[in-house]
Amino acid sequence: MLTGEALTWWESYLKLHQGEPELSTWDGFKKMFMQEYIPDSKRCELQREFVDLKQGSRTVEQYKKFDCYLPFVGSQVGDEQGKADRFLWGLNLNIYLPVNQFKPATYRGVADRAID
Repeated sequence: MLTGEALTWWESYLKLHQGEPELSTWDGFKKMFMQEYIPDSKRCELQREFVDLKQGSRTVEQYKKFDCYLPFVGSQVGDEQGKADRFLWGLNLNIYLPVNQFKPATYRGVADRAID
């Protein structure tokens, strides 16, 4: 739930943009909210971190930090299959190979297989 300045911004935004299609979806709201409250420099920094994100010495659970980046990099991963592929590609080879054999089509499917 929004409070304070964010609530005031949202109420004003709704009054000015009533009926616009992007306001009818959660993704549309997130996009508008991030444009208002997340500076471009921070979004660019998060996108760069995401591009470089690999499992490395992390556990798969720790690598699921991937989730935190998704609101900022949606266009880089596209659909659910894109999220699945990107998460899979960042896994260490010893986990990537067995998980890839199952060809999971969703991010959740890849993450669940990798954790097993």
